[in-house]
Amino acid sequence: MSRLEACLLDYGNTIVEFDRPQIDGLHRRFHEALGRIPVLPPIGLDRLSRTIDYVCAIPHLGDPPPPRELTPHEQMEVLLREAYGGELAVTPDLFGECDRLLEDLFLDSIQIEPDAASWLARSAERVRIGLVSNYPC
Repeated sequence: MSRLEACLLDYGNTIVEFDRPQIDGLHRRFHEALGRIPVLPPIGLDRLSRTIDYVCAIPHLGDPPPPRELTPHEQMEVLLREAYGGELAVTPDLFGECDRLLEDLFLDSIQIEPDAASWLARSAERVRIGLVSNYPC
């Protein structure tokens, strides 16, 4: 039997938990942050959350055809247009700013548990460890 030389692990929902409670927390923080951007009219948290969930599901819905993953920048443009409708003049600068804001909040919201960090450190003493993720951020 050959010796294991490396181990490749998925980061999200394998090493760190990122499921509905974390997603809902991210939505709340993003909602609060959007409220501090002067050009954005107030929007309800429920509407924003439903719109984010919709935008994340677009590749699975095939909208727009053909089904593909949108870039984070494209997702933010769709998100702002869907969430605010005709109430907002969406500009590339605005959705770029909002995209960076959401990415920063997303990265800040991912917390590795001490036990998982300890396990990774111990494992890395014996085998090369690689962490990958398909999260767009």
